[in-house]
Amino acid sequence: MRPFVWLLVLVAPAFLCGSAWGQAKDSSLVKAAFLCNFTKFAEWPAPAFDNAQSPLIVGVLGEDPFGSKLDSAAKGLLVHGRPVVVKRFSVSPKARECHLLFMGRDSGVKIFDVVESVSSLPVLVVSDLKGFAAGGGGIGFVEKDGAIHFEVNLAAVENNGVKLSSGLLKLADQVLKTVPRSKQP
Repeated sequence: MRPFVWLLVLVAPAFLCGSAWGQAKDSSLVKAAFLCNFTKFAEWPAPAFDNAQSPLIVGVLGEDPFGSKLDSAAKGLLVHGRPVVVKRFSVSPKARECHLLFMGRDSGVKIFDVVESVSSLPVLVVSDLKGFAAGGGGIGFVEKDGAIHFEVNLAAVENNGVKLSSGLLKLADQVLKTVPRSKQP
């Protein structure tokens, strides 16, 4: 079997959180599982952390659509030898305060203003706002036929200094290379 097929066999069940590409009965649970799994397929530069033992921080800005689901998904999770910690923010995080940041479409924040404010930081930015990836955001959740999928804006992710594995990019519905708004002429 080809290596990519093995990757799908091993990774897809974890990404799907039991939904088997089918109906997402609880989209917040599926999105929480995706967020935790995104951390496994992303690489942050060393200066993104205070030291080798610093946790990998998954942040939620604004209204939290997950409740305890994200905390449960991250509980006991080690990524690249680092514990995953979930934090909630009421304002944009600063350097080393957050490594993956989720902003929901109903978060009450100006999402693209936040994207621009963290554009010089090694932060993987994720949202379920319609058109997020195409508009210059990092990873955008999309719903198709009742299932949760995702799109990646590789230019935006790389602009923030984060690298995504080719395996994750192959699982994305679409990989865009739109220049982030803050870098457009």
